[in-house]
Amino acid sequence: MRVAANFVSWFTATVIVLSAVVTVFLVAYDRGGWQPLPDDGRSLHWRNGKILHIDRNRDGTVDEIEIEMATTNVFMIKRDTDLDGWFDLQYELRSNIAVHVENIHEKAPKHEK
Repeated sequence: MRVAANFVSWFTATVIVLSAVVTVFLVAYDRGGWQPLPDDGRSLHWRNGKILHIDRNRDGTVDEIEIEMATTNVFMIKRDTDLDGWFDLQYELRSNIAVHVENIHEKAPKHEK
């Protein structure tokens, strides 16, 4: 009987600790979402890890997405060239040289200003 009571106490303590760990993780994950970067006066920027959103005309619609790849100086770029709310180009930027340029038509996400 005493072994069963010890098991229940141990199990309950484990469940409480795991619940606390999951709660802390979820709160930290939520805070790690899109973070606005300091305003440079020309465009708005948001960062989430290795992804950067840029709003060039400050209308709340993302005009460029830069995704930093695992390799140094390599980025995947999606760009809205005519600022109509749709990405028009997708390319890989390697050491500031665009490669694998493709025409696309993809709706750009929005951010609150």
